[in-house]
Amino acid sequence: MKKIILGLLTSTTIVSLLSADTNTSNMGLQEDSGIAIIGSVIKYSNSPYLDIAYLSCIGGRYNITNNLTLGTHIFYLGADVSSTIDNVKIIGDMNILDYGLDGIYHLTPKNLIDPFISIGVSQSKVNVDLTGTNIETSETVNNNTKSTTFEYDISLGLEYHLSETLYLTPSLNYSKNYSKSEDDEDEIEETKEIDLDLDFKVNQSTYINGTISLDIDESKLNYSMDGRYIFQNNIFISSELEVLPDNYTSINMLVGLYF
Repeated sequence: MKKIILGLLTSTTIVSLLSADTNTSNMGLQEDSGIAIIGSVIKYSNSPYLDIAYLSCIGGRYNITNNLTLGTHIFYLGADVSSTIDNVKIIGDMNILDYGLDGIYHLTPKNLIDPFISIGVSQSKVNVDLTGTNIETSETVNNNTKSTTFEYDISLGLEYHLSETLYLTPSLNYSKNYSKSEDDEDEIEETKEIDLDLDFKVNQSTYINGTISLDIDESKLNYSMDGRYIFQNNIFISSELEVLPDNYTSINMLVGLYF
């Protein structure tokens, strides 16, 4: 079940549009302080567990100084689960409520090379309701699991200002989460990644991002590319394609309002 949850959360990168996450660390591409409301549909392909997920989110960011930005978010995500494991057909749904705070500090935001550090904390409430049916015997078993996960993460990186609209950002990211279920089963998981982001501001309305991430422990790569268009009334639309480890993909379509 842990893999299902992690596979789902991997595609919730739209939260980075709201917060001080390293995906929006580029000083030239950041919005002003404000609040955003987002609705999203995530479609999975070749996933061993997931078919489609729906997400609603609200978050905000505040630029305290030219160097320091703080962000916060809360989102609710619901997903359909479908899988066949060891001759057992599994169907059900999963719901996640996540909220957190984060901040990013740029050491030299006006320079060609700008080192930065970001720190974030979040907590997730996860509810999974599944029904498993043995394909041969038709025996059915129901299972409901609730858990709470606390996570903190830290990133160190360098932002290269290739031009006024193009930024290359390598970063080293570490996260650790503590999960506790209703049956008092505890899990601790660490993730260490190297990311390489390329951000391009096409014009005042259009942004493009490409990311390559390497999981250091598992030596697995995943790739993503997304584009965002902002209308004059601060309504924006975005689309993201992500290729995850084990050769399955997700397509994320969202619409939001920034004010």
